[in-house]
Amino acid sequence: MTKYWSKAVFYREWQLCIWIGTLLSGSLIYNPLTEMISHLNHLKYLVQTGEPAAAGVGQWFGDLLVWSDTRSLLFLLFQVLLLVIIQFHDLRREPTGDLLASLPFTRRQLVFTKWATGMLTIAVPFLLIYLLLSLFYWLQRDWIIDSYWLIPQWTLLHWMFLACFYSFLFLVQALMGQHVAAGIIGMICTMIPWYLLTTVPVVFRELLGLETLDRLRDLSRYTVWNLVLNARAEYLPPDWTTYQFIYTNFWFRILGMLVVIAGLYRLAEWAYGRNPLERNGQLLMFPFLEPVLIWGFAVCFGLLATLVFGLGYDTGFLVLAAGTALGYWLAKKVVLHYQR
Repeated sequence: MTKYWSKAVFYREWQLCIWIGTLLSGSLIYNPLTEMISHLNHLKYLVQTGEPAAAGVGQWFGDLLVWSDTRSLLFLLFQVLLLVIIQFHDLRREPTGDLLASLPFTRRQLVFTKWATGMLTIAVPFLLIYLLLSLFYWLQRDWIIDSYWLIPQWTLLHWMFLACFYSFLFLVQALMGQHVAAGIIGMICTMIPWYLLTTVPVVFRELLGLETLDRLRDLSRYTVWNLVLNARAEYLPPDWTTYQFIYTNFWFRILGMLVVIAGLYRLAEWAYGRNPLERNGQLLMFPFLEPVLIWGFAVCFGLLATLVFGLGYDTGFLVLAAGTALGYWLAKKVVLHYQR
């Protein structure tokens, strides 16, 4: 274990990460826990005053837990993004290379300890909210019809989901030399599969009349990253008017995310182990990524320009070509500027 772990690195990383962990804990306590407490108090008041609230008694817990506000999930993702940027802030300074070479730990120890600390920072708030939700559940058991198993499932799925997101951003940081740019590009990259599968069929159908690519749009829904968090409402006998939420294929989801996390970490460890430290502060750590970034931006920019300005006009091909060329020029200028 010592060949992967460094106590000195962990102590320093934990001091940086504890603030994000506190923010994550506060966010999870606010939603869903405080929302549940507020809703239950209102429900009890309605029952005491004799108002028709019986239909909402019981299944409200699953509703609030499973259908948490999408904005809350986005806020959690933003905090994970901030966590990764903070972790790589010092590593991507230009003078860091000579300093790291003189420290008594290896790159493997550094990258594993940093990644493990980040994972722990995300895990602790979810452990806290799991304990609080469990306590709330058993104290208010008479008002809840949902199975207790929903709580550990929800907690584990959301933690694993954020861990996947964190590991992907961690990999992008290992490939790039600008920590803020890496965070922004990593966030955008999570949406590119959906963007391409959605826009390419539309553009080619309008410009070439090809409808065969429309099937790709059906695949786009599988690239929405929070699909793994969806639960199914199962209606209950005898009247089939009440329901409870279940996570279908739960262990398959967990296993899939474990494989993704392990794969992303191994790639990040490989990439960081081969980082040329003299390139700290540059946009990309590896020259072979330059055409990937440039052409990727060019194609996406060209498709966007066509969607906005080219559909429904005879100039569609011209807009696509001009947008792609402009995107290539912009990306090339940015890459050359930061690769000096």
